Amino acid sequence: MPYSLDMILPDFKGDRIHASIGKYDIKFFKKKMEELGLYRINNFVVTSNSKKFKTTTHKHSLIFIKMTSIEKITDPSFHMDIFNLRPFDQLIIHHIVDDTKLFGNDSLHSQFKINQ
Repeated sequence: MPYSLDMILPDFKGDRIHASIGKYDIKFFKKKMEELGLYRINNFVVTSNSKKFKTTTHKHSLIFIKMTSIEKITDPSFHMDIFNLRPFDQLIIHHIVDDTKLFGNDSLHSQFKINQ
């Protein structure tokens, strides 16, 4: 069993935030979510994004807890642009690439609507 389930959650403005589900809560939340689903999420913990390797540039991250509620929704106006692509030349010039940011879609698991 993994230590945690980590996701990148975009909102309506296109901002992305890292979210994490702890080891003992993964089974509970995996039944309620599917990859690329759109959800309304309430009752989560907001912490500072202080991990060494950041999946987003957002200054905060979210942690799901037992009281976190997830409601599947549909909204055709939600922009499903899930990738934050960079030009290839930026990836090969070392002084432009921030080694603390992850690249690729391995860390991209689900899309959610975050109520603020």
